[in-house]
Amino acid sequence: MFTKRIIRSAGLVFLTLLTAVSWGKFDGGPVVTAHLTPNDSLYATYQAKIYEVMAIPDAWELATGDTSLTVAVLDSGVDLNHPDLVGRLLKNGYDFVNEDSDPSDDYGHGTIVAGIIAANTNNARGIAGVSTCMILPVKVLNSQGKGNAGDIAEGIKYAVTCGADVINLSCGTTVYSREVEDAVNAAHAAGVVVIASTGNTGGAVEYPAACENAIAVGAVTASLDYADYSCYGDQVDLVAVGTGVASTMFNNGKSTYANATGTSYAAPFVSALAVLALSMDNTLTPDALKALMTENATDLGPAGWDEHTGYGCVNFARTLLSLWEKLAAADTV
Repeated sequence: MFTKRIIRSAGLVFLTLLTAVSWGKFDGGPVVTAHLTPNDSLYATYQAKIYEVMAIPDAWELATGDTSLTVAVLDSGVDLNHPDLVGRLLKNGYDFVNEDSDPSDDYGHGTIVAGIIAANTNNARGIAGVSTCMILPVKVLNSQGKGNAGDIAEGIKYAVTCGADVINLSCGTTVYSREVEDAVNAAHAAGVVVIASTGNTGGAVEYPAACENAIAVGAVTASLDYADYSCYGDQVDLVAVGTGVASTMFNNGKSTYANATGTSYAAPFVSALAVLALSMDNTLTPDALKALMTENATDLGPAGWDEHTGYGCVNFARTLLSLWEKLAAADTV
């Protein structure tokens, strides 16, 4: 029997549905071309500022990801029929809540997370996802956005078994679970990067983000101000924009888009950065990847690490440029 620990999604603190757009036809083209502003219909109005603050467009000149890489989204499921996620979802997802092979989203939260990471980009509709990769939908939260430690742990193990490169956990609880930490540790030992949101209570960092081998991600605004809902403490590694983030959404039985706020939506940016880095160097270990991202973050608040913003806000371009320089130097040896 699993120990029942209530774990809630790390937040629909604020959610506004965006105007629906015409889907058009997916052309299967490149994610983005260097120096090209994505033509996705919601990008200019809802995404450009946030992406520029984290230097995402500049980073796309170095890497856009690769469909050989997989991010397991452990969440409320994913809208399996969302037009902006066509070609991005693996078929072997699983639902640990209802114990079946249909990880469909019945809350909406997981679809937002998945879209930030990997929605189709430059396809003249909807939003621009940050990276090209595959999403493994693993449903561990129910229709109210709640779950239990047993399902979280089993979901992590399943993601590792399925060959995930990154695990995104946009969920949290104040209650420690040895079962969950053991699963996080096993994933880390297997070379899988575990990224988790810190929580939205403005208090102590929640689990699983507080686990030693998880990369704990808090939130800032698009102005790079600390978001006062973001949990803080010794475990915070990085922050990303988590306020007013546009993404794919499943709402009232329909595929649509949303503008959402919470640390849940900061963590996927870090997962996407991990994908971009791994697409450049797939030998990076979880520890090496964490060091790369923290060393190249944009420092915020007091100089150096601090308990609210960690080592700072992820800087996509600086991180990938640093990696490129290291790879180039290695080639000359």
